[in-house]
Amino acid sequence: MNVKLKTPISSDETANLRIGDIVYISGKIYTARDSAHKRMVEEGSPVDIKGAVIFHAGPIIKKSGDKYDMIAVGPTTSTRMNPYEPQILKMGAGLIIGKGGMDKATSEALIKYKKSYLSAVGGCAALYVKSVLKVNSVH
Repeated sequence: MNVKLKTPISSDETANLRIGDIVYISGKIYTARDSAHKRMVEEGSPVDIKGAVIFHAGPIIKKSGDKYDMIAVGPTTSTRMNPYEPQILKMGAGLIIGKGGMDKATSEALIKYKKSYLSAVGGCAALYVKSVLKVNSVH
C-alpha cells in the first residue's frame, strides 16, 4: 500500500504501517549518523525530535553565503546507530530511515514505542537530493 505521511509523525500513524508499504514523507527530515546519535543521547538534541523522521545518512552539504545546498544524501548503514537508537526512540522520534537492519534492542524499542524503521535503497544519493527543497541548518 502507498502511504503518505507529513512530519511530525504520531505513533498512531506509525502503528498502522506494514511490511511492504511504500511510504512518502513530506515535511522536515533530520539526517544523523552515529556521532550525532551519540551526542543527542549524551548531550540532548539541538532540535525537538518528538515525531521527527531521522534519516541515517551522511549528506554532502555545501555552504553558499548564508544558506546550505545539499549536493547528495543517501542512506548509511543503520547498524552503527544500534547503541543509541532505543534511546532516540524513547526521546520521541517518529520514524527511522536507513539501510540495513537494526538489532534486537532497537526492534524491541520500535515495538514498545509503536514506531517504524523504513528501508531506503542505497546508491540513490543523487536522486534523493532532488526531493530536498531546503536545508534549514547544520549541526
